[in-house]
Amino acid sequence: MPMLPVPVPILTRFDAILDKRAVASIQRPDYKKWLRYFLDFCAKYPVPEARPDQVRLFISEMGDGGVESKLPPP
Repeated sequence: MPMLPVPVPILTRFDAILDKRAVASIQRPDYKKWLRYFLDFCAKYPVPEARPDQVRLFISEMGDGGVESKLPPP
């Protein structure tokens, strides 16, 4: 399944955060790529609603390539 584009309202807010934090324009495509990866991960796997848990599982997935064993039982 291809990655979906980031919804415009989310991308607008994300761009505002990058502006506020003075992220260099040359680095912004990488930031947006990781935002897409995170949103794709959240859409693909039934992760907990709590943001810290979502981020923790996403980082763990990126580290060792498997999420199924870290998800709570359905």
